[in-house]
Amino acid sequence: MPISDDRLLSILVCPEDRQSLLYFADEDAMYNPRLHRRYRIIGGVPELLIDAAETVSPSEHERLVAKGGVATGGAGAASAPDAPTPAKKAPEKKAPAKKAPAKRTQKKAPPKKAVPKKGSAEEPVADTPAESPPPGTDAD
Repeated sequence: MPISDDRLLSILVCPEDRQSLLYFADEDAMYNPRLHRRYRIIGGVPELLIDAAETVSPSEHERLVAKGGVATGGAGAASAPDAPTPAKKAPEKKAPAKKAPAKRTQKKAPPKKAVPKKGSAEEPVADTPAESPPPGTDAD
């Protein structure tokens, strides 16, 4: 079953080198002349899997290139079909480096002062500096 959608053909590329393919509607196949790999079209759906591709013989390659075909999308669509181009891989997207979470330091609450209950005989302790020893005594 041939692919009739020109928009689809304009974006289909080889899964291995991300370049254009030749489309042969009468053979239900798409062909990468740079890598000599043929991809089958099954039920109108291109089987564009690297593992499913068939490497063709040199004589089959010559036949397919001579036959031509319709060039599909990709960066190499305008180039000569037999011109070898270096394989290009899509750049890998690196995930941004995760930063370690900042350590949160808990501020300690100041110690609570003892507050006497109302009506108790206890008096609050004053926060005054210690008194110096009486004169004439050795504190040492």
